[in-house]
Amino acid sequence: MHTKITIDDSLVAHARAISGLRENGPLFNAALHALIFREASLRLANQPDSQRGGHFGVHRPDFDL
Repeated sequence: MHTKITIDDSLVAHARAISGLRENGPLFNAALHALIFREASLRLANQPDSQRGGHFGVHRPDFDL
């Protein structure tokens, strides 16, 4: 898929520095995977214990990462 987007250059530079990824495609794919993983984890953590089959009281933090 090809999509034209405008992204903050400093965010891209920071992401490249911490990930070691230099090409845009792999960098943005990794970022989308990380976002999907984070949101899925938070949704699972916010489900009642009876729905997720666990007994761990994990809750979403009150701040944005």
